[in-house]
Amino acid sequence: MNVVARFWYGFTLPMQAWRMLKVLHGRRYIFIPILINIALAYLMFRYGVSVLLIGYLETLLQQQLTTDAEWVIPIIANVLEIFAFIVITLTAVRVGTIIGSPFYASIAERIDMHFLGYDETPHQSLFVIVGLAVWYELRKVTVVATTWIMGVALEFVPVVGVFVAPLWLALTTALIALLDYTDVSLGRRYMTFGQRIRLFGRFLPEAIGFAVIVVPCTAIPVLNTITVPLCICGGVLWYIQRMHGSVATQHEHQR
Repeated sequence: MNVVARFWYGFTLPMQAWRMLKVLHGRRYIFIPILINIALAYLMFRYGVSVLLIGYLETLLQQQLTTDAEWVIPIIANVLEIFAFIVITLTAVRVGTIIGSPFYASIAERIDMHFLGYDETPHQSLFVIVGLAVWYELRKVTVVATTWIMGVALEFVPVVGVFVAPLWLALTTALIALLDYTDVSLGRRYMTFGQRIRLFGRFLPEAIGFAVIVVPCTAIPVLNTITVPLCICGGVLWYIQRMHGSVATQHEHQR
């Protein structure tokens, strides 16, 4: 398979996953995480910190500004609401991923059974599944903080820093997206971050294609409540269709 075909395979994984879920009668499992994401986004925006923060800032501005300058307050409030909506939607989706982890595990089991005829991952209780999802998010915070600090540091490198820093941040954003949306399969197999990154390297064209579609689709507020579950299922399909054979062969060689 040539590089372009491999890239296209990675790029179309979310839609392939949607079609595969129809074959497996598993679409109902993905609708539940979508509803969880939408409900969390609404509740956090309607009753969350943003309401209190925006109200506090409006009151503070009214006290500080003169009567002639009060026209600025509605503009600032609208900007804050847009910013809060974006942040809260992204946060709700991440929390929804943790809450919805048992449903993603069920989808992964169905896809494993369809392609392998068995589920090779160890049986995990609900507590373990949610615990692994939380542990992954905590580890990811460390990775994100480290890469962000390195990206900022690169900006201070003379001459090349202006060009290298944005490239570094783009690459790390893509890597974090790949880690995010393959975690259901790779996390259930207890792969370390190092093992996952080496696996992405062996399937680089697919990884690039998957990252190109995943990063923008999961960053758009509201749309990401739907695209995140699809991309997670796409990551499961990618592992079982392409990566599994490579991992199994490697384990045989190690024996």
